[in-house]
Amino acid sequence: MRYLYLVVIVLLFGCSTLGFGDFDLDEQLNNNEVEVTFIYQPLIGGKHNIFLAGDFNDWSESATRMNEKDGLYEVTLNLKPGKYGYKFLVDGQWIIDENVDEFEDDGYGGQNSIVYVGNKQEIDALRIVDFMYKPKGIVKEVYLVGTMNDWNLKSHRMIENDKGVYTIKLLLHPGEYHYKFLEDGMNYVTDQNASSFIDDGFGGQNSVIIIDD
Repeated sequence: MRYLYLVVIVLLFGCSTLGFGDFDLDEQLNNNEVEVTFIYQPLIGGKHNIFLAGDFNDWSESATRMNEKDGLYEVTLNLKPGKYGYKFLVDGQWIIDENVDEFEDDGYGGQNSIVYVGNKQEIDALRIVDFMYKPKGIVKEVYLVGTMNDWNLKSHRMIENDKGVYTIKLLLHPGEYHYKFLEDGMNYVTDQNASSFIDDGFGGQNSVIIIDD
């Protein structure tokens, strides 16, 4: 491969180094982000078209251009704590970052480089959980509220897709969580698709989701 080295620099706002600094996962639940700078230096001089593609931009081949400065190409992204696969797209050729500690199969006979934003052990313990809700009527906004966010009314806003379904994806530790959907800040709705329910203490029910190992 025609390159000298690939470097990833992560600024963890008080954390010591990528994947091993102290990091509060409660910050992830509050949607805090971390600055991550990706740097690439090609072996051959001259101008190159270089893009960064990965889980953070749906593997877009054109969304994240890396800018050249003194022969180095770099770009800084604001990423939520988590685990991300990525590659460099250099003049139309996919190139991995060989200087990282971990790789994963890319599904095409090759590999993706892996970067951890936050504590690797803590992140590996998390599970990706999808919540979906389709209101019966017209609503302006929907939030997910529950024990995963201390019933915060404005912590996790759900996004509406083109089919009128509201969704949100969370990283959660294994355990039991109780929750409801909140329409327009005043109408609490039980998720009837949940596998079980529990008394909410107000004459209704909370939906229950159990995340195992």
